[in-house]
Amino acid sequence: MASILELYIQKRDELLKKMPSDEKAVVHLIILAELNYRIDVLQTCKAFVSHAPVTQDLSIIKCHYQQMDAYIRFMQSERKFGWKTDENGSKKRETAASSLARVADDYRRQFTSFKMSSDQQYRMCVQRVINTVLPVWTQYRDTYVEINIKN
Repeated sequence: MASILELYIQKRDELLKKMPSDEKAVVHLIILAELNYRIDVLQTCKAFVSHAPVTQDLSIIKCHYQQMDAYIRFMQSERKFGWKTDENGSKKRETAASSLARVADDYRRQFTSFKMSSDQQYRMCVQRVINTVLPVWTQYRDTYVEINIKN
C-alpha cells in the first residue's frame, strides 16, 4: 500500500499532466499549491524522524527537538489559505485547529519530563510525535483545501 506522501506525489503529478490541456487550470492552482505544501511538510517530518539523534547527549537532542518543535509550531499557524467557507466550515476549521493545538501541547508536556533510558528512546518518541501530529494536521489542512487521495 502506498504511503500518503506517495499518494500526494502521484496526485500532484496527475494534476500537472492534466493542467496544460485544461481550460479551467486556474482552478487547479490552489490544489497544486496545497499538494506541494503537504509534500514538503511530509518530507520534512520524515527527515525529522530519520535524522533524530540516536544518543543520550542532551545537547544534540535539545537542538533537534527545538528545530522539530519550531517546525510543528509553523505547521499550526501558517498557510491559513484555502476555499471560502460558510459558518459551519469556519467552525470545523476552529475545531481542527484546537485539536492540533491540543496534540502539540500534549507532546510538549511529555518532553518537559523526558528521561533517557536508551540511545533509541528519543528517536522512537520523535516518531510517535510525528505519527500523532500528521493525521491531525492533515484533517486541519482539509478544512482549507480538501485533498481526496482515495481511489
